Amino acid sequence: MNNKPIVLSIGHLNLDIYVKTDAIPRPDESVDAYETYMGGGGGSAANFSVAVARLRLGSRFLGSVGNDQFGDMLIKELETEGVDTRFIKRISHERTGTVIVIVGLDGSKRMIRYSGANLGLTPSDVDTGAMNGVSHIHVALGRTEIIDASKRIARSMGLTISVDGGYVVG
Repeated sequence: MNNKPIVLSIGHLNLDIYVKTDAIPRPDESVDAYETYMGGGGGSAANFSVAVARLRLGSRFLGSVGNDQFGDMLIKELETEGVDTRFIKRISHERTGTVIVIVGLDGSKRMIRYSGANLGLTPSDVDTGAMNGVSHIHVALGRTEIIDASKRIARSMGLTISVDGGYVVG
């Protein structure tokens, strides 16, 4: 019998693509890249779920991806890390979220985000089925309707919850 705690992470799952360059192109200009690579899965909640699994705790992820090859790849990555992916929703009319990370030679980063299928996660997806057997919930996105639904259900089930709402603008 397995009694290890299970942590549910709720939020984004993205494909991260990195480009290393010393300049940002102006309109209608191109610049050379020194390096490019696919970083694989990203998104705060997905990264958190992998970290939890690597700590040898039970890890479950709730989010959404496109019904495409990138969604397939990212789900497989999470499964390889030991994350329970049964509650990942597939969105047929959107592509999997993608982040292009532009890395300067000094290590600074600029990101271009395509949310895509991540926006397909709705408050109704946050339900007791996904939370069944869970000890703690971690919500890592700034969408208040998802945060509120998570808090409401967590409280009703007597679960602890943490929220990473992202960065503050302004």
